[in-house]
Amino acid sequence: MPGKQSPKLNKNIRSEIAAEDTIKRFGLDESISFLLRRVLGHMSRDLQKRLDLYDVSKAQWLILLSLWSKKASTPAELSEHMLIDPSTITRTLDKLEKRGLILRSISKADRRSIKVSITAKGNELIPRLSEASQSMNRLFLAPLTEAEQQNIVSILHKMLSVKEDFDDASQSKKRNISVDI
Repeated sequence: MPGKQSPKLNKNIRSEIAAEDTIKRFGLDESISFLLRRVLGHMSRDLQKRLDLYDVSKAQWLILLSLWSKKASTPAELSEHMLIDPSTITRTLDKLEKRGLILRSISKADRRSIKVSITAKGNELIPRLSEASQSMNRLFLAPLTEAEQQNIVSILHKMLSVKEDFDDASQSKKRNISVDI
């Protein structure tokens, strides 16, 4: 019969219309990544203004904090922990070392590995940098109730764990791949 479409074609058309509808309804105001990026951009600019008082960049602050809190102790660990390119880590470490805030030394356990530690001068700066960071957090969290503040931290940790679980699974698969030659 002319004019009557097959059920499969009809289903495809309905699917395309639904997809177009979703695209029209989905805007930047509903995009989690866009909203997080905007919030991060504002927070990042505010934090940098506060750190400028101490002539420290955000990357330098994160490295100092990572070393102080024992989250990382080698350039490779810092790179992985902070999700920053190793060459950027090296340049940032150079600047911190020149200012006497960190010290690099060859690992006694593995002479191929370099250990990074925070100096006494770096430790003295931590409380002031920490207050600058906490002050920025207080500013941006002020509109939220205490419960909402705890929820947002919990939600962000859950979101990160999904990516970390995926990365762990992906690494496991790579290790289990065998190649026949």
